[in-house]
Formats: sequence, structure tokens, C-alpha cells
Amino acid sequence: TDQGASLGADRTHGIGLGDLDRDGDLDIVTANVGDGTNQVWVNADSRISVTKTSKVTAVASGENLAYEIVVKNHAATEAELTVPDTASDWLYFGDWTATVVGTASASTSGSGVIAEIIKLGPSSSITYAAEARVAGPLPSNHPAGGILTNRVIVHSLRGGLDDDFSDNTAHDSDIVLPSASRGSISFIERDTNFVSLIHISEPTRPRLISYAVFC
Repeated sequence: TDQGASLGADRTHGIGLGDLDRDGDLDIVTANVGDGTNQVWVNADSRISVTKTSKVTAVASGENLAYEIVVKNHAATEAELTVPDTASDWLYFGDWTATVVGTASASTSGSGVIAEIIKLGPSSSITYAAEARVAGPLPSNHPAGGILTNRVIVHSLRGGLDDDFSDNTAHDSDIVLPSASRGSISFIERDTNFVSLIHISEPTRPRLISYAVFC
């Protein structure tokens, strides 16, 4: 069955198949020349997944988004993988932290776009908390009211071939609102023989909303 996996980027000049770890599955040895390296690809049970959320559905230009990225290794063997977040012209990434449940060899803090190579132990997970500021003012080709999407993809480098790629990619999408600004309250008062008018505006909502209160 074609798993759709890519076994490195070297130009392989030779390949051998055999059950190197005696688990009943065929493993692969690739031979390369020049700058290439000989590599062993063990057909182990690999199962990784990733989710990404921001816990909001809308954000204003100039405000911050707090992303949570959770990467899990569901297999009984250690997995080495890349965790590259996607850069965006409309997001300015700040500091991030990472919390491990189980065992892992990974950075626990950093700044900018997340681009990590980590080792995640069996049945372990790592949770990234990252903040990003939405560009303001928005570019002319991304009008307010559009959708801002940020994506993360995990790739297994060692520990076997993942047999399910459907959860190796995750994204978060949020509606972009006009730049945040304070609402206003206006008081119009004549004298005791006339009514008073209070005008309230809320420009940070998806549509400019005003209220008039008579008292």
C-alpha cells in the first residue's frame, strides 16, 4: 500500500529490503554517494497527531491571538519529528513556551515562528503556547471581515511511517474585524422640560452599531 511518505531527499543509488528488527515487517536500507548518507528506515509502528486552536472565532487588527498547538505520539516507540508552524504576512509571532507530558527532547521556550525538530517519547505529548499579533492596518488584499488562517504540519523523521496522515495537519481560522477602538458615549441634555439622549457606539463589532437611549 502506498503510504504517500517521502524517505528523505537524497538521490538514492541503491536500496535493500529486509526485516532488520525481526518484527515481521520489511525495513529499508538506502545507499547514497557523494554528499548523501546511507540510511536505515525501520518500519515501526508510528502514530503522531497535531491540533491547533486559538479559542476565539474573531480578532481585530492589531490584537493578539493566543494559539495552542498539541503534538502527540500515540505509538509505543519514540518518534523524531518536525513541528513547523506556518509564517504569515499578517501575523507577528512573539514568544512561545512548550510543556511536555511524558518524555521528550525539545526546547521549552523560544520566539518567532515555531520551527522545531523534536524527539517525542512513547505515548507522550508536547503543548505549545504561542502569541501572535494581527497586522494592522490590514493589507489592501485582506479586507476586514476576511478569514485569517494559520496552519501547522508535523512530519515524522524517525520512528517509523505514520499510517494515518489525516491528523498530521491542523489549522485555526478566525474572522478579522476592523481595528479595535474605543466606543463612545455622548450625552445630550437640554433642561428638565425635555428628554435626555444618550448615544452609544460600538465600532469594534463586525458592523458599526449605535444605540440611542432616551430618559
